[in-house]
Amino acid sequence: MFRCYKSTQTSSGKPVMVTVSTQTVDENLPSCAAEASESELISDGDSECDILDDDPEDLDYVMSDDSDQSMDEAASATATDNPQMDQDRRIYFIFWPCLVQLLVSWCSCPSCGSRRVAWTRQELGTMLKLSLRCVDCGHCNPWNSQPYFGRVAAGNILLSAGILFAGATPTKVLRVLMHMGTAVFSLRTFFRHQQKVLHGAVMQLWRERQMWMLSALQTEDHEIVCGGDGRADSPGHCAKYGTYTMMELRKKAVIDIQTVQSNEVGGSYHMEGEGLARSLQRIKNFVAVDTLITDRHVSIKKYLREKHPDIEHLFDIWHVAKGLKKKLQAAAQLKGCNALKGWVASIVNHLYWSVVSSPPHDRELVLDKFQSVVYHIQNQHQGFPGRFTRCLHGPLQGQELQKAWLQPCTKAAMEMERIVCNPRLLKDICQLSSSYQTSTIEAFHSLLNHFAPKMISFSFNGMECR
Repeated sequence: MFRCYKSTQTSSGKPVMVTVSTQTVDENLPSCAAEASESELISDGDSECDILDDDPEDLDYVMSDDSDQSMDEAASATATDNPQMDQDRRIYFIFWPCLVQLLVSWCSCPSCGSRRVAWTRQELGTMLKLSLRCVDCGHCNPWNSQPYFGRVAAGNILLSAGILFAGATPTKVLRVLMHMGTAVFSLRTFFRHQQKVLHGAVMQLWRERQMWMLSALQTEDHEIVCGGDGRADSPGHCAKYGTYTMMELRKKAVIDIQTVQSNEVGGSYHMEGEGLARSLQRIKNFVAVDTLITDRHVSIKKYLREKHPDIEHLFDIWHVAKGLKKKLQAAAQLKGCNALKGWVASIVNHLYWSVVSSPPHDRELVLDKFQSVVYHIQNQHQGFPGRFTRCLHGPLQGQELQKAWLQPCTKAAMEMERIVCNPRLLKDICQLSSSYQTSTIEAFHSLLNHFAPKMISFSFNGMECR
């Protein structure tokens, strides 16, 4: 049997790639491993229990400082380009035939110096345990391919942690490794690692981080402006879990996350309101929220009005604009309202401008500006009632001239006016926030979709940690 390997030869000059070959006779290999009894891959989750019963006097695994660099140039560049990775603690894939070659070529008895060494091997998840025995003097010595973290093999717990912390799914990752022929643990072992170690570590780190952020906010001398929004684990009204996120909008820092199960509150509709109530209850001992920006959820409006009248409750513009756009688009589909299609985006943009361009808390001016769009799209640009009496734009040019004006008293004009001047909408516009929005929370929830995809079901602790 002839094998050819490439490696680097280091001298006083630059490293030079050289080719080395080894030639062995297949009949000689069994003589070194004639007494070897190789265990099958452990796939039933009992592997870690065997590790817990290992001899505590076993030698710790220490990687050689003079390890040869046998990776290709691309892999070597990747390793050196990552300064955060401790080079002495890197993890490599080792093929069993290559390890056998190392044992045959370099292994000798430390007691008598004999090269006649037999071994037995055992696989515990990703860990390889070898028991080396000298055929001549009988001296035995164990060797492990991984160090221990406490009483657990480091590679096993690190793989489980990597799957969880990267937001991956254990089924896919373990299946990939199995298709490679890599020794791995079972899905049951991953869930045991997650339940006994990883979930607790995540929650402990989050609580420490949360306390640090709340303590930092206590020292601030300005008002606390928070934003809150909920996220369901599945679309529609059949969600099992709801996650409510509270973020300090000045710092853009998440200060609290509450996970609510639907059967706790009698349905998924009530999860968002319950999440807000729990979040305010938790942080009230640390900071006093001055302003809270949310969506237009009915139960949230009622709860804050009755339980927290001292908190200024404002609405996010995007949520109101989204509802307005849906109603305008539905009206534009009606017979005789086709001319309204070209004005939907302009009306929504006008809502943003009306709020942002007005002084804070000047609700009357905001309403006058917004309702002026009713006259503008009917080609009337001055003589409006209220404080905003005329349009501020100059002569219309380009695409603005191509839009068809709505004729007064037509169905399209009346449908548009009915939607824009709806009393409930005007009441909500008075509470729109001009300075802060919840877009950062929406971005955070988009990130959560990677760690907790809505197509996958998780346990309560799993959802809370992810």
